[in-house]
Amino acid sequence: MKRLFGGLIAAIAITFVMIGPAQAAPATQCTGTITGGMTGSLVVPSGATCTLDGVTVNGNIRIMSGGALITDDSTINGNVRGDEARTVQLIDTDVVGTGTTGNITLTGTTGKIVIGSEGCVVDPAVGNNITLIDNEGNIAICFMTTGETIKVQGTDDGRIGIHDNVVGNSLLVQDNTGSRITLTNNDVGLDRRWKHERQEQHDDDQAEPYEQPHR
Repeated sequence: MKRLFGGLIAAIAITFVMIGPAQAAPATQCTGTITGGMTGSLVVPSGATCTLDGVTVNGNIRIMSGGALITDDSTINGNVRGDEARTVQLIDTDVVGTGTTGNITLTGTTGKIVIGSEGCVVDPAVGNNITLIDNEGNIAICFMTTGETIKVQGTDDGRIGIHDNVVGNSLLVQDNTGSRITLTNNDVGLDRRWKHERQEQHDDDQAEPYEQPHR
């Protein structure tokens, strides 16, 4: 009986090792329009345009170089990350998460970025951070509720408009060389600062709007 029992334990252990933990499903390529329903993680290939209309994404979205992402009335339970994307437009879209999820991170985007609401009449949310670094097109962020930080840095030539947002922690707009920067009616929990062409302006009394003409 002892041998049989021991052999049974060994068999169970071997079976457990062979099965192992469940692996996350690979991301699905999005190269067209998805309307309604739910999906897992998505990747937008180079040169493709992914359009999400009323979709719930249970996972992350990755936008490859030259790809475009346009969402409307959708929910993303994860992160949105783009590297040298063509354009990113997140309209009436909640990006939900805590800790390492619920972030929007866009770097080197060559076209316009819009994060907010259609006509700025509702209030989408981002669980943690919006981070826009070294992008080239116009940027508009409006009527967003962000749990942690909005950071816009290193924008080259594009105009920037950030208004009517609720930011839990910090609003950082610095080292941008666009023709116009407008910050209005933002409710910032901890720290706001903006720097334009290496000249920083900081006002704890929230003196907005701040508009800097191109020099």
